[in-house]
Amino acid sequence: MSITPRKASDRDGYLMMPLVKNIPEPKHLGWRRTTCPACGRECWERPLPEGFDRAAFDGMLCTECTLRTV
Repeated sequence: MSITPRKASDRDGYLMMPLVKNIPEPKHLGWRRTTCPACGRECWERPLPEGFDRAAFDGMLCTECTLRTV
């Protein structure tokens, strides 16, 4: 497995949401608490980085569920 920074031209893959158990307090004002659609654990939904569009991703999962899919 190779984890590299995403380029704006990349397609597919999942947006990773940090788990609340790993980061108990939000690191930025734009983070909001939500649950992972796959496992139901609490995680942080973060705003998309500038230049990215949600349509370029397959969905959003917590970090652990995302790592299990690769």
